[in-house]
Amino acid sequence: MGDGKAVSRSKKLLPALHQRLRRLFLAAVDLYAALVVIYLLLRSVFGDRLWPVALFSTFLHYSLLPAFVLLPVMLRVRRWPTAAMLAISVAAFLWLFGGLFFPQLSVPAHTGILTAMTYNVADGSIAPDDLVSVLRASGADIIALQELSDEQAAAIERDLGDLYLSSSTSWIWGSGQGVTQSVSYFGGGTLLSGSTMVALLANRSGCR
Repeated sequence: MGDGKAVSRSKKLLPALHQRLRRLFLAAVDLYAALVVIYLLLRSVFGDRLWPVALFSTFLHYSLLPAFVLLPVMLRVRRWPTAAMLAISVAAFLWLFGGLFFPQLSVPAHTGILTAMTYNVADGSIAPDDLVSVLRASGADIIALQELSDEQAAAIERDLGDLYLSSSTSWIWGSGQGVTQSVSYFGGGTLLSGSTMVALLANRSGCR
């Protein structure tokens, strides 16, 4: 008699437990979808300037993957607002990372080998003539120099004009072919750190 009551009681508890777990799962999915959408909105407005956004960006490709599994589930249970947010997550993944999963069908005819060189010249401690010799012998297409002194910059502009075009914009050199057009000179702090002078050189001959 006691066993029969226990079985009957367990049968009543199972549906209640199932409903509770279902509600918990749906609430977790709602929270996940909402957080992803909030992240995407914050990133579109502030970029990675906010540390929570920057931290989330580090794991973004992993964070968006569950949306591919959860979206069909939410469509199946007709949870439309959550499904819409998950669809945004799926679209964001495809937009940001979709190209990595498809092979490049054609290679541009002008594609060649691009040689890049970086060199910290230690705040002018290297003789300008020696620096010029090293840069000329490198044969690099693009050279990024850090902690450049005025004397070194003048020597580069004077003696490497046959190899590298010089711009008049604060010791930043470019080829005129779009190589340095996307570089932020001062506003974004891409090239300048404090008062350190940085130079970007691009070979006149382009890619070899």
